[in-house]
Amino acid sequence: SARLTSGQIFTAMLRVATGGKVHSYVDLALGELTAHKVMTLFAQGAAISKAVTVAEITKRRIRGLHQNTQIGLSAATADSTPTITIVLSLHPLDASQPGYSPSTPNFMSHTSRYTR
Repeated sequence: SARLTSGQIFTAMLRVATGGKVHSYVDLALGELTAHKVMTLFAQGAAISKAVTVAEITKRRIRGLHQNTQIGLSAATADSTPTITIVLSLHPLDASQPGYSPSTPNFMSHTSRYTR
């Protein structure tokens, strides 16, 4: 259980790997968003495209998700592996941040059993 100070928001971190199944990651993301209203997807290298797919499917399943995407390089290895961090939130995120994507209007989303 994470301890939060005043003003902090708990965010679950889901690390996406090349060997995992997209539908499994989507199910985990939906569960975390239902419980915590915000979550973070993280991937490196070849798993980046899978993380983007998971985020897009999740956004179509839950209406009103805001997204902030950050790309970078991992300094942990000598070869600087590319990374992506995608924050998905039912609450508005900072629109001034590069990588911010507002929620999709309800009329553009697919009908789903997962709603706010």
